[in-house]
Amino acid sequence: MKYSEILKKEAFNFVQKIKKSFGKEIIGISISGSISYGSADEFSDIDLDVWLSEEVYEKWINKCPLVDYLREYNPNQETPTNISFIVKGSYKFDVALLSVERIKKEECKIEQKANRQNSVILLDTDNIIKNLLNEKLKEDKKDFEDKESYSVTDKNSESYYHFYISAYLNYHVPVALTRKRFEQAHLNLNWVINLLIELLWIKNGLFFPYMKSRWAIVEEVLNENQKNLLKDAQVIKEYDEEDVKRRRKLLRELYSDLGYQEIRFYHDKVDLT
Repeated sequence: MKYSEILKKEAFNFVQKIKKSFGKEIIGISISGSISYGSADEFSDIDLDVWLSEEVYEKWINKCPLVDYLREYNPNQETPTNISFIVKGSYKFDVALLSVERIKKEECKIEQKANRQNSVILLDTDNIIKNLLNEKLKEDKKDFEDKESYSVTDKNSESYYHFYISAYLNYHVPVALTRKRFEQAHLNLNWVINLLIELLWIKNGLFFPYMKSRWAIVEEVLNENQKNLLKDAQVIKEYDEEDVKRRRKLLRELYSDLGYQEIRFYHDKVDLT
C-alpha cells in the first residue's frame, strides 16, 4: 500500500474521533499537502484543514478547544491558526484552521491553489466544502484557459516562464560571467531551474505546490535523458567561468529537448552566445 493511503486512513480515523466532540462546530475537514498529491512517505506529515464558520473561526483562534482535546499528545499551537501534534510517537499531524467565508473572498498564492486543487475531503456538512473548492477551482482554472490573454507579467502563463528563462540563460548569466561574478551567475542558473520546474507544472495544467514538493513533476513527466540533464545542471562543481558555462549548456540543452525555443537578447558589450 502506498504511504499516502496509509496516512489517509490515519487521518480518517482521527477525523471520526473529533467529529464526535466537535461535529456541530466543524463544517468540514480535508487533507492537503503530500498525501493529497499521492507523494507521501514515512517522513511526511498529515496536513489537515479544519473548515469553520467565521463565528467559530474567530472563537477558535482566540482559544482553540482542540488544544485541550489533544492534550494527551502535547499539542503545539505554533500560531493561532496552526496546531501540530504527534500521535503514538509516529504520525505527525499539522492542523490548519480555515474560515469558509474568508476562503470564498481571498486570492491565494499559487502554491495554495495547488493544495486546493488536490484536497481530499474527509468530512463535509451539506457538501459546503466540496462546492466551495469546486467553485474556487473553476476560478483558478481560468488562468489556464485563455492563452491569448497571457503576458510576461502573469505568473500563471507559459509566456512568463519562457521570457524569464531565456532572459536569465541568455542575458543575466552572460552578463554576470563578463563581470566575473561567478556566485551570481550560479544563483541565476539556480533560478532558471526553479522556473523550469514551475513551468512543467503549469504546462501540465497544474498549479505548482510549495518548494518541498515540486520535484514530483520531474519524475512524472521527464524522460531519463531529460532528468539526467536537470540533475547534472543542479550540481555546482566550481565557482568559475567553466562550471557556469557547463551548467548553462545543460539547461539550454534541456530547454531545447522540451521543445522550446530560446528568446535572444542584445548587449553591445557582452557576448550573449
